[in-house]
Amino acid sequence: DTCPNNASYYGNRAATLMMLGRFREALEDAQQSVRLDDSFVRGHLREGKCHLSLGNAMAASRCFQRVLELDHKNTQAQQELKNATTVLEYEKIAEVDFEKRDFRKV
Repeated sequence: DTCPNNASYYGNRAATLMMLGRFREALEDAQQSVRLDDSFVRGHLREGKCHLSLGNAMAASRCFQRVLELDHKNTQAQQELKNATTVLEYEKIAEVDFEKRDFRKV
């Protein structure tokens, strides 16, 4: 309430909510932080982690790619992007196996 236009305040609250396992709420704050400041790297990272924790690997990938656009040497974003990519690959494999009706593999 004191400073509603400060991206780092929303980012810090998102980090706290993430530590409490409240990822949906954290996602809202992380998204607000990057709406206020699109170059806020930690906000994009937190948004991506929330998306990944909530099962949206595609959105997470976009967030981590944005971090790498802002800071191409960010090792945390590089690792998280690999994690999101792995999840996306497993999802594709599961879709193919589902279509084959190979439910044990799914």
